Amino acid sequence: TKFSFLCICTPRLFGKTLLADLVAAYFSKGSDSRSFFSSQECSKDEDWDRYLNKVDVIKFDLDAEYKAAQDKTQLFKNLQSKIVQELCNEYPSIGLRKNSLLTTAIERVYTQTGQRFVFIIDNYDIFWRKMEGEPELENLQRTQIGLMNKWFSKKFKDGPIGLAYITGILPLPRKVRLSIVKNFDECTTHNEQLTNILGF
Repeated sequence: TKFSFLCICTPRLFGKTLLADLVAAYFSKGSDSRSFFSSQECSKDEDWDRYLNKVDVIKFDLDAEYKAAQDKTQLFKNLQSKIVQELCNEYPSIGLRKNSLLTTAIERVYTQTGQRFVFIIDNYDIFWRKMEGEPELENLQRTQIGLMNKWFSKKFKDGPIGLAYITGILPLPRKVRLSIVKNFDECTTHNEQLTNILGF
């Protein structure tokens, strides 16, 4: 697809989370959503079910993860460990280690199986929306920038990550060292290319 790395930026209550859930429901191997999507407009395309329920989906709501974290300083470490553990359970034969970096685990799965991933982050911008000047949030923001630069690099865009779909209220921050900005197409309520598809 032309839009393989998408950043959906809309005001509150515009259905960002619902759309992220729909993307996950379409692609995820853990879903059985044929009956739903077969009655939608997309089913008129002859290739509509090519990836239906056939892809590994990594999805999390960063706002929810932050609120639920007991030790917020370890948020990203614990989140990555949880995802890597799930990959170890899903692919026991390829020798993943539980202490692997998420990027290492994703790349190993892709190299050995050819399986590409859909990566969805809801509320990616939560640490930019909160008050500045709080050391804890600033540290989390720096960690997030470093991880996103790895997760959504051109190398991964051309390899393990078939689709990246991130949502937020704010556009991708261009004033910070976020080199992956250029890899994303931004969609707002003013983007005519995608508004008909996304429903606003």
